Amino acid sequence: IDVQYVREILAQLGTELNIDRTRVYATGLSAGGGLCFELAMEAPDLIAAVAVAAGLPFQPAGDWCWNCNVNPDCGKVPIAMLAATADPFIAYEPGGSIQYPSAIYPGMEQTRDAWLSAMGISGSPTFESFPDTVNSDSYEPQSGLTNSYIELYKYPPGSLGSEFWYYKAVGAGHWWPNPTQ
Repeated sequence: IDVQYVREILAQLGTELNIDRTRVYATGLSAGGGLCFELAMEAPDLIAAVAVAAGLPFQPAGDWCWNCNVNPDCGKVPIAMLAATADPFIAYEPGGSIQYPSAIYPGMEQTRDAWLSAMGISGSPTFESFPDTVNSDSYEPQSGLTNSYIELYKYPPGSLGSEFWYYKAVGAGHWWPNPTQ
């Protein structure tokens, strides 16, 4: 239903605006991030790339595929994924989260690996750690931590031609990476 709704929005906008269909991107936080994964799975013809922030960890195969109609071309959609290690809502590790202890999340690294497989990516990533230049940026009431920092793992293009960038937000919680909430 959500994917069809996005299709309808773009179709309507296309009657009013000149849309470059090769430059339609989706980004979202939490359930919106999950929708981005869903768009990559079901509508690779519609989306040029997705950026997921602390998103529901939908995967192109297995239990976390849910009821998605996975398109065989889903691995062609480039993905930037931000996963927060201190997220109280969507657990970084497999299992429940602080807010949803009975949830059975697959884990963020497992979600990354499922997408890497679907994208035909097998090479090692390059690694970059961004300096922690802002103190008290992890929103302590949620994370219990005072600082956070970002590690970036850039994977090479896979056999389907797309890249996967994995941002590990160490000490961050469930929000956009920004020191001001």
